[in-house]
Amino acid sequence: MTVQEREWLRGFTPLDKVGGTALASTLRALWASAPGDNGQDFVCLPPLDQDNFLGQVGHSPDRKALIVCSRQLHIIPAQCIVALRLQKLRPAKGGGGAALTAVFQATDGMEREVSISGSHGDMDALDDLASHLSRILNRPLRIPEPQYDC
Repeated sequence: MTVQEREWLRGFTPLDKVGGTALASTLRALWASAPGDNGQDFVCLPPLDQDNFLGQVGHSPDRKALIVCSRQLHIIPAQCIVALRLQKLRPAKGGGGAALTAVFQATDGMEREVSISGSHGDMDALDDLASHLSRILNRPLRIPEPQYDC
């Protein structure tokens, strides 16, 4: 973790609980799911003296970073985020729901996504969080046509 990432995490401002996925409930669980040599985008090993971010979506006090902690801790500089994407799922074989992701431009020029939160059974459950994050991070919110949950 860089000095800047640590500073952002120290001032973590929670917004909501992460939904739609199994969460790491302890620092030990986060350390156990640490990325290997290939790593993952924006994944940080958590400090041993802070755990108020577990299972939460939030931001740094200066709003220059999005912080998401589900199975791993992601600290994403806002300047790297191209947009937020809210994909809604209509019930079909599955019960429907929604998925909120942060879209960023990878070094290879392709857009990639990091999961922020999910919802099972309610297409509109993430609307408020998505709008709020879009506003405070000053990034556009993409909402494509709903798909069927097959």
